[in-house]
Amino acid sequence: MNDKIRSILPVSASRAERVVDSTAGDMLAEIAVCLIRYVKNPDLCPTELLPWLAWEMSVDTWNEHWTEAEKRAAIKRAAYIHRHRGTKAALNESLADSPFRSQIVEWYEQTPPGEPYTFRLNVEQKDLPVLMSDHQDLKHAVLRAKNLRSWFSIHVYGNCRGNGYGYGYVTATEKLKNKIIPSQILLSPDSVQLAPGETVSIKVTILPLIAEDRTFTVHLADERVADIQVDGDVITLTGRQFGSTTVTVMTVNGVTATLPVSIVSVTRVLIRVDSVSRPLFMVDSRETGFTIDYGDGTDSRDYTISGNHVMTSRTLTPGTELMLTVKNCESITFYKSSTSSNPLLEIIQVCSQRTSMYHFAYGHRALRKIHDGAFDYLTNVNDFGRAFMGCSALDTLPAHLFAACQRVLYFSHLFCDCSSLSAIPDGLFASAGEVVDFRYVFSGCRKLASLPEGLFADAVNATDFSYAFNNCSMLTALPPRLFAGAVSATNFHYVFNGCRALASLPDDLFHGLHQASIFSRAFAQTGLTHLPDNLFAETRGTNFDNVFYSAEKLTQVSRTLFHLPLHDGNVRIILDGAFEFCSGLLTIESGVFDGITTKIRSAKRVFRYCYALKAVPSRLFAGAVNCESFNSAFDSCRALISTGDEVFLGSGIQDAQLIFAYCSNLTTTGERLFADCRFLRSYNNCFSHCSSLSQIGAGMLSGCVSLRTAYYLLTDSGGSNRVTTVPGDLFRGCVSLNNISSLFDSCGQLTSIPDELFADCQTIQHAGGAFSRCVRLQRVPADIVTPSTTASSLASMFRNCEQLEMDINDIFTRNFPPGCNLLTIFTGCKNVTGSKSEFLAKFPSPSDAENAFYGCDRLTD
Repeated sequence: MNDKIRSILPVSASRAERVVDSTAGDMLAEIAVCLIRYVKNPDLCPTELLPWLAWEMSVDTWNEHWTEAEKRAAIKRAAYIHRHRGTKAALNESLADSPFRSQIVEWYEQTPPGEPYTFRLNVEQKDLPVLMSDHQDLKHAVLRAKNLRSWFSIHVYGNCRGNGYGYGYVTATEKLKNKIIPSQILLSPDSVQLAPGETVSIKVTILPLIAEDRTFTVHLADERVADIQVDGDVITLTGRQFGSTTVTVMTVNGVTATLPVSIVSVTRVLIRVDSVSRPLFMVDSRETGFTIDYGDGTDSRDYTISGNHVMTSRTLTPGTELMLTVKNCESITFYKSSTSSNPLLEIIQVCSQRTSMYHFAYGHRALRKIHDGAFDYLTNVNDFGRAFMGCSALDTLPAHLFAACQRVLYFSHLFCDCSSLSAIPDGLFASAGEVVDFRYVFSGCRKLASLPEGLFADAVNATDFSYAFNNCSMLTALPPRLFAGAVSATNFHYVFNGCRALASLPDDLFHGLHQASIFSRAFAQTGLTHLPDNLFAETRGTNFDNVFYSAEKLTQVSRTLFHLPLHDGNVRIILDGAFEFCSGLLTIESGVFDGITTKIRSAKRVFRYCYALKAVPSRLFAGAVNCESFNSAFDSCRALISTGDEVFLGSGIQDAQLIFAYCSNLTTTGERLFADCRFLRSYNNCFSHCSSLSQIGAGMLSGCVSLRTAYYLLTDSGGSNRVTTVPGDLFRGCVSLNNISSLFDSCGQLTSIPDELFADCQTIQHAGGAFSRCVRLQRVPADIVTPSTTASSLASMFRNCEQLEMDINDIFTRNFPPGCNLLTIFTGCKNVTGSKSEFLAKFPSPSDAENAFYGCDRLTD
């Protein structure tokens, strides 16, 4: 869609009309937009428009033959004349444009005194002809400026210099003459409000102008508030710090005048007025004494306040860009309670005693520039949280932007989602010694390609860097010493998450950060291809949850990666998902966890979805006595062919689930895989969907003295594998094993069960589905299930074991308590033999015996 309106003429317009429209449109387009602002400014108004500006400002006296400078001066004096009309000062200003030097002499200043309430205008000819028109100009200038009561006369005189010759005599007489002394002091302006660092000039006028001694002295009450300089009749003040003071001007005879001076907050910004129904900005509803300069040099109160919203009372054209200067307002902000002001374009200066900049320009997508020195007087601010979050047009930042903001505690979300920001200047946080929070500080800055060295070198109190560079997708490398000096840092959660272009890390990235402990998802979804040795060696890392999640280009885990010598013996480390979805990972070096083995608390999903991993080193987690879970540790490692021996030997695992699930190419497991895991209570589906599995290492669960339940040992319900037999010492020492339901379910290649398999398992009470669908199973040990005082569940224990050739009464030789579940226990076992009645006599009053012998054609009654 083309938003440019080319013409508003109707379609029926003639060709001539369209030509005129096009030509006029081009001429209008060449007019600078800023001209609208300039025509109201006496200093910037084009020369040809000065007469119209003079007319608008009600200039009393005008002469087309004046110079340009004289015309501009006359316009600037007009306001003063109108404000002080009827005073002697106004008369002097109105006569300033006259080519003649003039002087006002009041009746009481004349010798002898004149008529009361009259004055005389003395006009010095200065060798110029005085025409009738000059008389008229002088008269009209005085009439417009004088008060109505006073009458006046005009006296024109000239000076002539030359050689004179004469003679004479002297007579002496004594005369008494009154000395004319100052009686009044005028200060313009008569009060001053300015910001720290701002300069203003004050004109001093001593009245009467014919006073013999018009010198004066100046005293500044509080030199901490402002600096003062005096040059002739002009006083120059420069604000130093917030506060109030007074300037006292005194003549030699003791006449005084006092100038109130206030150093106040000043906010200067450029905004675009899209709609007058939207606020210019927001304030605390209790602040009502501020002024707004709309760019015309006038501190006005042309606004209304509705709740927190400051609405303009001027008529403004939508799309107008305004330079706003707001004085004496401490709480100004451009976002509040889910409401944004008219678009903020540039921040020129924020000078205030405020303590918070939280949400100051939140969500202003049109903000394109923050000026150098904009925050040089925000010395009390402690919170910049979310100040520029979502300012998606902001592409650069000035150096040392926060140099004066030495009390800041919070920079969280500061430039979050500033998606155009492409670089960070040196020294941006050089004064951040008190900052504790850098969360999300540059999160979502998708064009940020590089970082300056030592960016956080002065952040000695910062503890939280979580999400600091989250989703900075163009960040390709990190500089040395990035966090050098941030010695209090503890949290690096998500710090570089989503930095997909990040291929390498500096060796000293975390050097000296002895308090750093949280690294969860720190490098998730990055483009890392390799990792520095001893990356975490100088930290106290405890949380590595998903630390390298989906780092798909990472190929190797080095032996020293988790070398953490600073830990004491009581610390516990989380490795959940540490390398999950590292689909390019080929090698895990042996001993990678040796330095932290006894400190690991959990390693769930640690290598899940590492599609390229082909082998698991022996004793990888052996001795991890405090690790409670390895669930899904190698889930879906589809290229995995074999595991080493004793991978989990003696670990503290309590519940083993899906550890090697979906490893579709796994053929062989090492010996004593889970041996001596004394806290292991349950085992379930650890080799689910391992369809290539053919060999189980000896003693896989031997010594697991707390193991009570073992479900789906080698596959899942309805799955398959190639295992034909299992080691006899698989459950050696598993004295607590009580429930083997579905233990070998769907092991279709299994032909026999070693007699000694359950020799140490004398408490097995439940075996429902234990050998279900073992279609090639020919024999099993007798009395696998031990009678107890309560009923056993044996439902479907041998269902569809088509090649089982045993007497059912040899399988169960002992008597069981009433209530056992025999549902489909031998369904489909067409080769079993023996007496059904003898069998049922051992199971009085079963809870369910339906289809217990269905299809068992060789059984007898």
